[in-house]
Amino acid sequence: MKIPTLGKITPYEFQWNKIQKALSKIRAQFNGEEEIAPFYIDAYVAAGKTILGGAIASHCEKTKTNLLILARTGELVDQNQEEIWNMNSKCSIFSASLGQKSLYQTTIVGTEGTVSNHIDPQRGLVEPSTGKAFIPKIILIDECHQVDWKDVLKNGDTSYSKIINHFKKLNPKLVIVGMTGSPYRGVESIKGDFWKSKIEPSIGREFLVENGYIHHTEFGHTGEGYDLSEFDAIEEAGTKDFSSSDIEKMHEKMTLTATASIMREVVSVMQNRLSALVTCPGKKHCQEAASCVPDDEYAIVTDSTGKKERKKILDGAKRGELNERGTFRYKYIFQIGCLTTGVNIPLWDTSVLLRRIGSLTLLTQLLGRGMRLLKPEHEQAGYSKSSHLVMDFSGTMAAMHEMFDDPLLEDAVNDQREYEKNLIACPKCGEMNSEHARRCVGSDFDEDDGRCGHWFKSRLCENQVRNGITVIKGCGAENDIAAKECRKCGVYLIDPNAKLMNKAYSAEDWRPVKKFEIMVAGREQDSITVKYHLDSFGIDGKQEVATVTYWKINGNGKQAYLNNFVRKLIPDYKWATRFAKMKPVNAVSNKAMLGVVSHITHRINEKGKSVVNGVRLISGTES
Repeated sequence: MKIPTLGKITPYEFQWNKIQKALSKIRAQFNGEEEIAPFYIDAYVAAGKTILGGAIASHCEKTKTNLLILARTGELVDQNQEEIWNMNSKCSIFSASLGQKSLYQTTIVGTEGTVSNHIDPQRGLVEPSTGKAFIPKIILIDECHQVDWKDVLKNGDTSYSKIINHFKKLNPKLVIVGMTGSPYRGVESIKGDFWKSKIEPSIGREFLVENGYIHHTEFGHTGEGYDLSEFDAIEEAGTKDFSSSDIEKMHEKMTLTATASIMREVVSVMQNRLSALVTCPGKKHCQEAASCVPDDEYAIVTDSTGKKERKKILDGAKRGELNERGTFRYKYIFQIGCLTTGVNIPLWDTSVLLRRIGSLTLLTQLLGRGMRLLKPEHEQAGYSKSSHLVMDFSGTMAAMHEMFDDPLLEDAVNDQREYEKNLIACPKCGEMNSEHARRCVGSDFDEDDGRCGHWFKSRLCENQVRNGITVIKGCGAENDIAAKECRKCGVYLIDPNAKLMNKAYSAEDWRPVKKFEIMVAGREQDSITVKYHLDSFGIDGKQEVATVTYWKINGNGKQAYLNNFVRKLIPDYKWATRFAKMKPVNAVSNKAMLGVVSHITHRINEKGKSVVNGVRLISGTES
């Protein structure tokens, strides 16, 4: 396949393939050969989404097709427009944070907020200085998982909803294309009623690493860390992080002595590496950790950092700006959680985790910052980057490995073997494994994947029976306990708890409760999370914790909170009603009003969430 060079950029073959498929799908919708329906490209972090967008923009410029590229932040807009110009194409910027609102070119790159604020009901997007109007034929949305597609479908009032529905009225043949490396919103796949299809196949991490498009990630010795084991409300999909109150509690568990010890190890490792992105639980902790590195080698970036200062820091880190001593001016960037997407600093080769991360998707986005290849200008300056190193002092990788089946987490556990004291020998091949290993890391070339076939913990691909009839025949292969599909035959694996969901509860289903917690949850502190620590163990051998979150308890989640929790723990109708009206912070303070739970019925639904239907109180009340 001959791939053209566009300006300074020659797309990789896998990128060119996606570009051609996207353009072909756009043409098919334009020509009426295919239904006009939004579609998206699923590409892992560092797969070069800006190059995909730049090539589409280049084609649109040649065909004089109006294209609107949307992103949430000025940084993403800046990256997209820079790549378009690198590909010898032109574009205008429409972003208040970047100080430009121009509609001069046929391609406009803008922030969703600025664009939505300058829409005229009859004329489209309007340039304030000239009154010029613009109506796109194509809208390309970067990080499209951020679109609240449910709000779009009900013609709601979010920025993306206003933009999309407005331009669809002005142009019924509008084609909408999305790009994301995290195709989930919350825990739901974005593919559905709005994003109706995606361009196959997805561009995954393994493909990118194996073919040298991103750097391999290795996991270093973390020495002394923080004990954050109580923060286990971690999700697999979606980008939901821990609440601000949970993050504050994490900081409370971090002593200055532990932080100093950790940072001494980090500084020692960084003597032979380029630069690091350090994730902390809060601004104060950023300052505490930063006090342990040289004053002229760090910067702190949080949500309160001004736009100009943030841009200055990130631009300096990207260039490899030097201080007076000739070392990197920004060797260490300390952040809370605001640099997980839309930031491209190839000189980051080390990721340091000083707090728990709330979801596997969010962790993937964060670590993706350090996987990027150096740019030619970095190599010309004499810099080299051979790998991406993760130093986890928060227990995030180990906690997630217990929950999810993911190659990155498997690598993390295996890389820690040489530092662990309690290794276990494989009875089949004799290879030593981490005590947390689920499958032996030894080799066996008789296996399809070349890896030892012994499992320490596994689940079988079994026959699936409905009404006494085998509807799907399992192949009997062992799989990871968190796997969703059989690695041998590809059959969807039924969760062992799922078959119980519609079965009547029996006496054996009641689980003794050792400890009961209630805490504030949600970004807006408008929800309640309840944790029941049970005197029982799951299939992974860990003590069971039933965690249930009641969202927006004074809003649309009020009825579920009242019926499924409050009334079960407060039998008196009057007091239950009074408790249910309290704000989350007041409800937690008045926990004593709730009855003492002795037993619950606990099952896991198909989404991996706890379901607590039955509650038994110490007094004997049962509901």
